[in-house]
Amino acid sequence: MKTKFFSLFILMLLVIGCTKEVPEYERKINSNVDENEVRKKIESYAESYNAGNPDALSNIFDESYVRITPEENDLVGLESFEKEISNYMSQYPGGKWNINIEQVDVSGELASVTTRSVFEMKYDGSDLPSTVYSERAIYILKKHREGTWKISRSMSFPTFTYTDKN
Repeated sequence: MKTKFFSLFILMLLVIGCTKEVPEYERKINSNVDENEVRKKIESYAESYNAGNPDALSNIFDESYVRITPEENDLVGLESFEKEISNYMSQYPGGKWNINIEQVDVSGELASVTTRSVFEMKYDGSDLPSTVYSERAIYILKKHREGTWKISRSMSFPTFTYTDKN
């Protein structure tokens, strides 16, 4: 009986002694690495659009991507989003997104990003771009098994929309 108790006691000491809590500075390092990767993913969306490269979106957006925008139907799926982006590029050739990341929060396999974005175009040979549309948006990203982040959901709220009254 004493041998079993002593063996159990030693086993508990080994388990407790081998359980290592991750130091705070290591957690911050991991969090900062993820935060930088999430920022890069949002920035790569604008870069791909501005370069006229809609094919790069499959590396940025999740297959099950959903976008919610007031007064419009929800957009569901990467294929639907790619079609919309292609249409947008045709409708506004030369238009550029300027995305300002305001906040990034990472928790485990999920991240949220709050942005303020402006879509601009140059009209009639002008050197100065004009704002066509601006929005505030929240992006939700998921970390995939291979360690890459992809945009899974977004919700945007227009703050300015130019309407041609001609």
